[in-house]
Amino acid sequence: MSESFPLIRLTGSPEQRGASHGHQLQEKIAATIEFYGHLLNIKEREVLDIGRYFQQQIQRQFPAYCEEIEALASAAEQIPEWIYVLNARSELISQSLECSTLTFRDACLLGQNWDFCETLQDLAVLLHITLENGHQLLTLTEPGIIGKLGMNSRGLGCCVNMLHYKRRCEGIPLHIVLRSLLEATSLEQARELAFSLPGSRVGSITAANNQNQSFCIEYAGERSWFLSPPGRINIHTNHYLGHRLNPESGAYQNSYERLRTLARLTSIFTTQNLHTMFRLLSDRSNPVYPVNRPCQTNDFSAFGNVGTLATVVMELSTGVLHIRKGNDLGEKIISYPVVDSQQSI
Repeated sequence: MSESFPLIRLTGSPEQRGASHGHQLQEKIAATIEFYGHLLNIKEREVLDIGRYFQQQIQRQFPAYCEEIEALASAAEQIPEWIYVLNARSELISQSLECSTLTFRDACLLGQNWDFCETLQDLAVLLHITLENGHQLLTLTEPGIIGKLGMNSRGLGCCVNMLHYKRRCEGIPLHIVLRSLLEATSLEQARELAFSLPGSRVGSITAANNQNQSFCIEYAGERSWFLSPPGRINIHTNHYLGHRLNPESGAYQNSYERLRTLARLTSIFTTQNLHTMFRLLSDRSNPVYPVNRPCQTNDFSAFGNVGTLATVVMELSTGVLHIRKGNDLGEKIISYPVVDSQQSI
């Protein structure tokens, strides 16, 4: 396993960025499609129908994203419907496998563990995107998916937690919402987008900026709500906090236990800095439900081995994203400035 995620730079128009994405990651995109084809167990006719549905939804709000996705598909030699399916993968899975998120308000730090299928660890990439207006963003994502967790050159960062709620998800997919938030120029604009974009989705997004401000929004189908005004430290795992929609037992016990562990640790390690956040996101004091999870089988057999694929901490005040690949706590932490994305150790 490589100690770092490939860093892919995309610039120019939406069509140019998409073509570059598809060309540079052609083999990884094919492997990602193969992975989700097996995981979702959907036939070609369903791919076409689902892909065209989400294309229509995205086109209404973000036509430039459709230009980017379709150029990406062409360059990767894939049908565009599959790329739309990849960008809607959270709507199609809706299982609470991911992740643990922390916000240190006073230090302008935002971080999370990305926990998901082990297969994706060596497929995932960092995209550094420069828009035509000069706005830059850095996102850890999967090949073919145009946005996920990350930060931008305006000092804004976003994390995402998967939740579970038995409702059909329609409209703008969660990963497209994340991409739009990373293009926002202020936390206020991001907050408005997060609340107003049409559709039903499942999950939560935590966003913060370099001015000691943040918000967390939870989606449960057609409903969404902001959590109460954030404090100095905020934690989210994989169950709903704003409404009691998930029991503490069964599949959700892992999420509740990780939340309890992080709440306990934040009362012990009170200094808000980069070292503390990595320390908390690396914790394995609960051997059954660790915050940082070695890859192992889980309750959803189709997912294979599941564990922490990356630990990401964003220093929003300095514009640097720090990332440790995998769940080996001895691996290097590699730092990427969002403005020029020149790698440094």
